Amino acid sequence: MNMSWQGRIPGIHRDRIILAHQKAWQEIEARAPIGALNYQAENDRLGYILAELWQAQVPDSELVASAIRRFDAAGPSKIKPDKPG
Repeated sequence: MNMSWQGRIPGIHRDRIILAHQKAWQEIEARAPIGALNYQAENDRLGYILAELWQAQVPDSELVASAIRRFDAAGPSKIKPDKPG
């Protein structure tokens, strides 16, 4: 797991934010698995979302649901590559 987003959270709070990340990621993956090419980027994106929510003082009880909503709302680009020929 990339540690970059985790560095934004002081150690005393990090464990519970990592737990929220794991729960949110499991829910996201259960709905529709993330492809291998996008896996790390999407996992990191969720981490940054959680770090932002924590910095905004969103209550722990709302972190997972809020992170999933924000993850879905700011989803990756839906633009498909051009077809050859």
